[in-house]
Amino acid sequence: MMGYASSILISAPASTPFHVILDRIRTAAETGIHQILFLVRSNETSEPRVVSMDTLMGGARLPKIMPFFLQITSDGHIYSGTGPSRTQMDSNTQDKQLDKLSEQLEQFSSAAKAADELAPCQIYVHPQTPYQRFIDLISLINKYQLKPYFTNPWEEPKTDPLTEPKKKPSPPSSKIKSLELAPKK
Repeated sequence: MMGYASSILISAPASTPFHVILDRIRTAAETGIHQILFLVRSNETSEPRVVSMDTLMGGARLPKIMPFFLQITSDGHIYSGTGPSRTQMDSNTQDKQLDKLSEQLEQFSSAAKAADELAPCQIYVHPQTPYQRFIDLISLINKYQLKPYFTNPWEEPKTDPLTEPKKKPSPPSSKIKSLELAPKK
């Protein structure tokens, strides 16, 4: 259909390990769906809203400016930057305010707006990250109008990427998987 883009809406219980969500994202990307929608709330009493993310697979547009890079570890800690410039953004994984990260995201968003550019935010989420921590981060990114995206939903490291050396990701499977509503056993 011309003018329409396929998308998938993902919602899960807060305690769901992110690998379950990652499996849905991977399956969607393999079937040609590159826009992922998540229901997020800024707090327990607010109305949910939909936030969009792209997988950057299948020819999606790469950002013109260097993205703000974020990582969430298996225990829920959030880091910004890569390599030697990587900085821990929280001391408590239950903290939803993330003041230090909010300040950085606000500066990045302002700079991108001043340059009249999209403010991209590249996210790596460890497969064992609790889904709620991912939603906390997406809510904050949305607050500053950044465009979040995954760059490699096929990568499933067996170790935490912050503590282990990077390995070459394996190529995606050519099999098309069906979308499942229940977590795999």
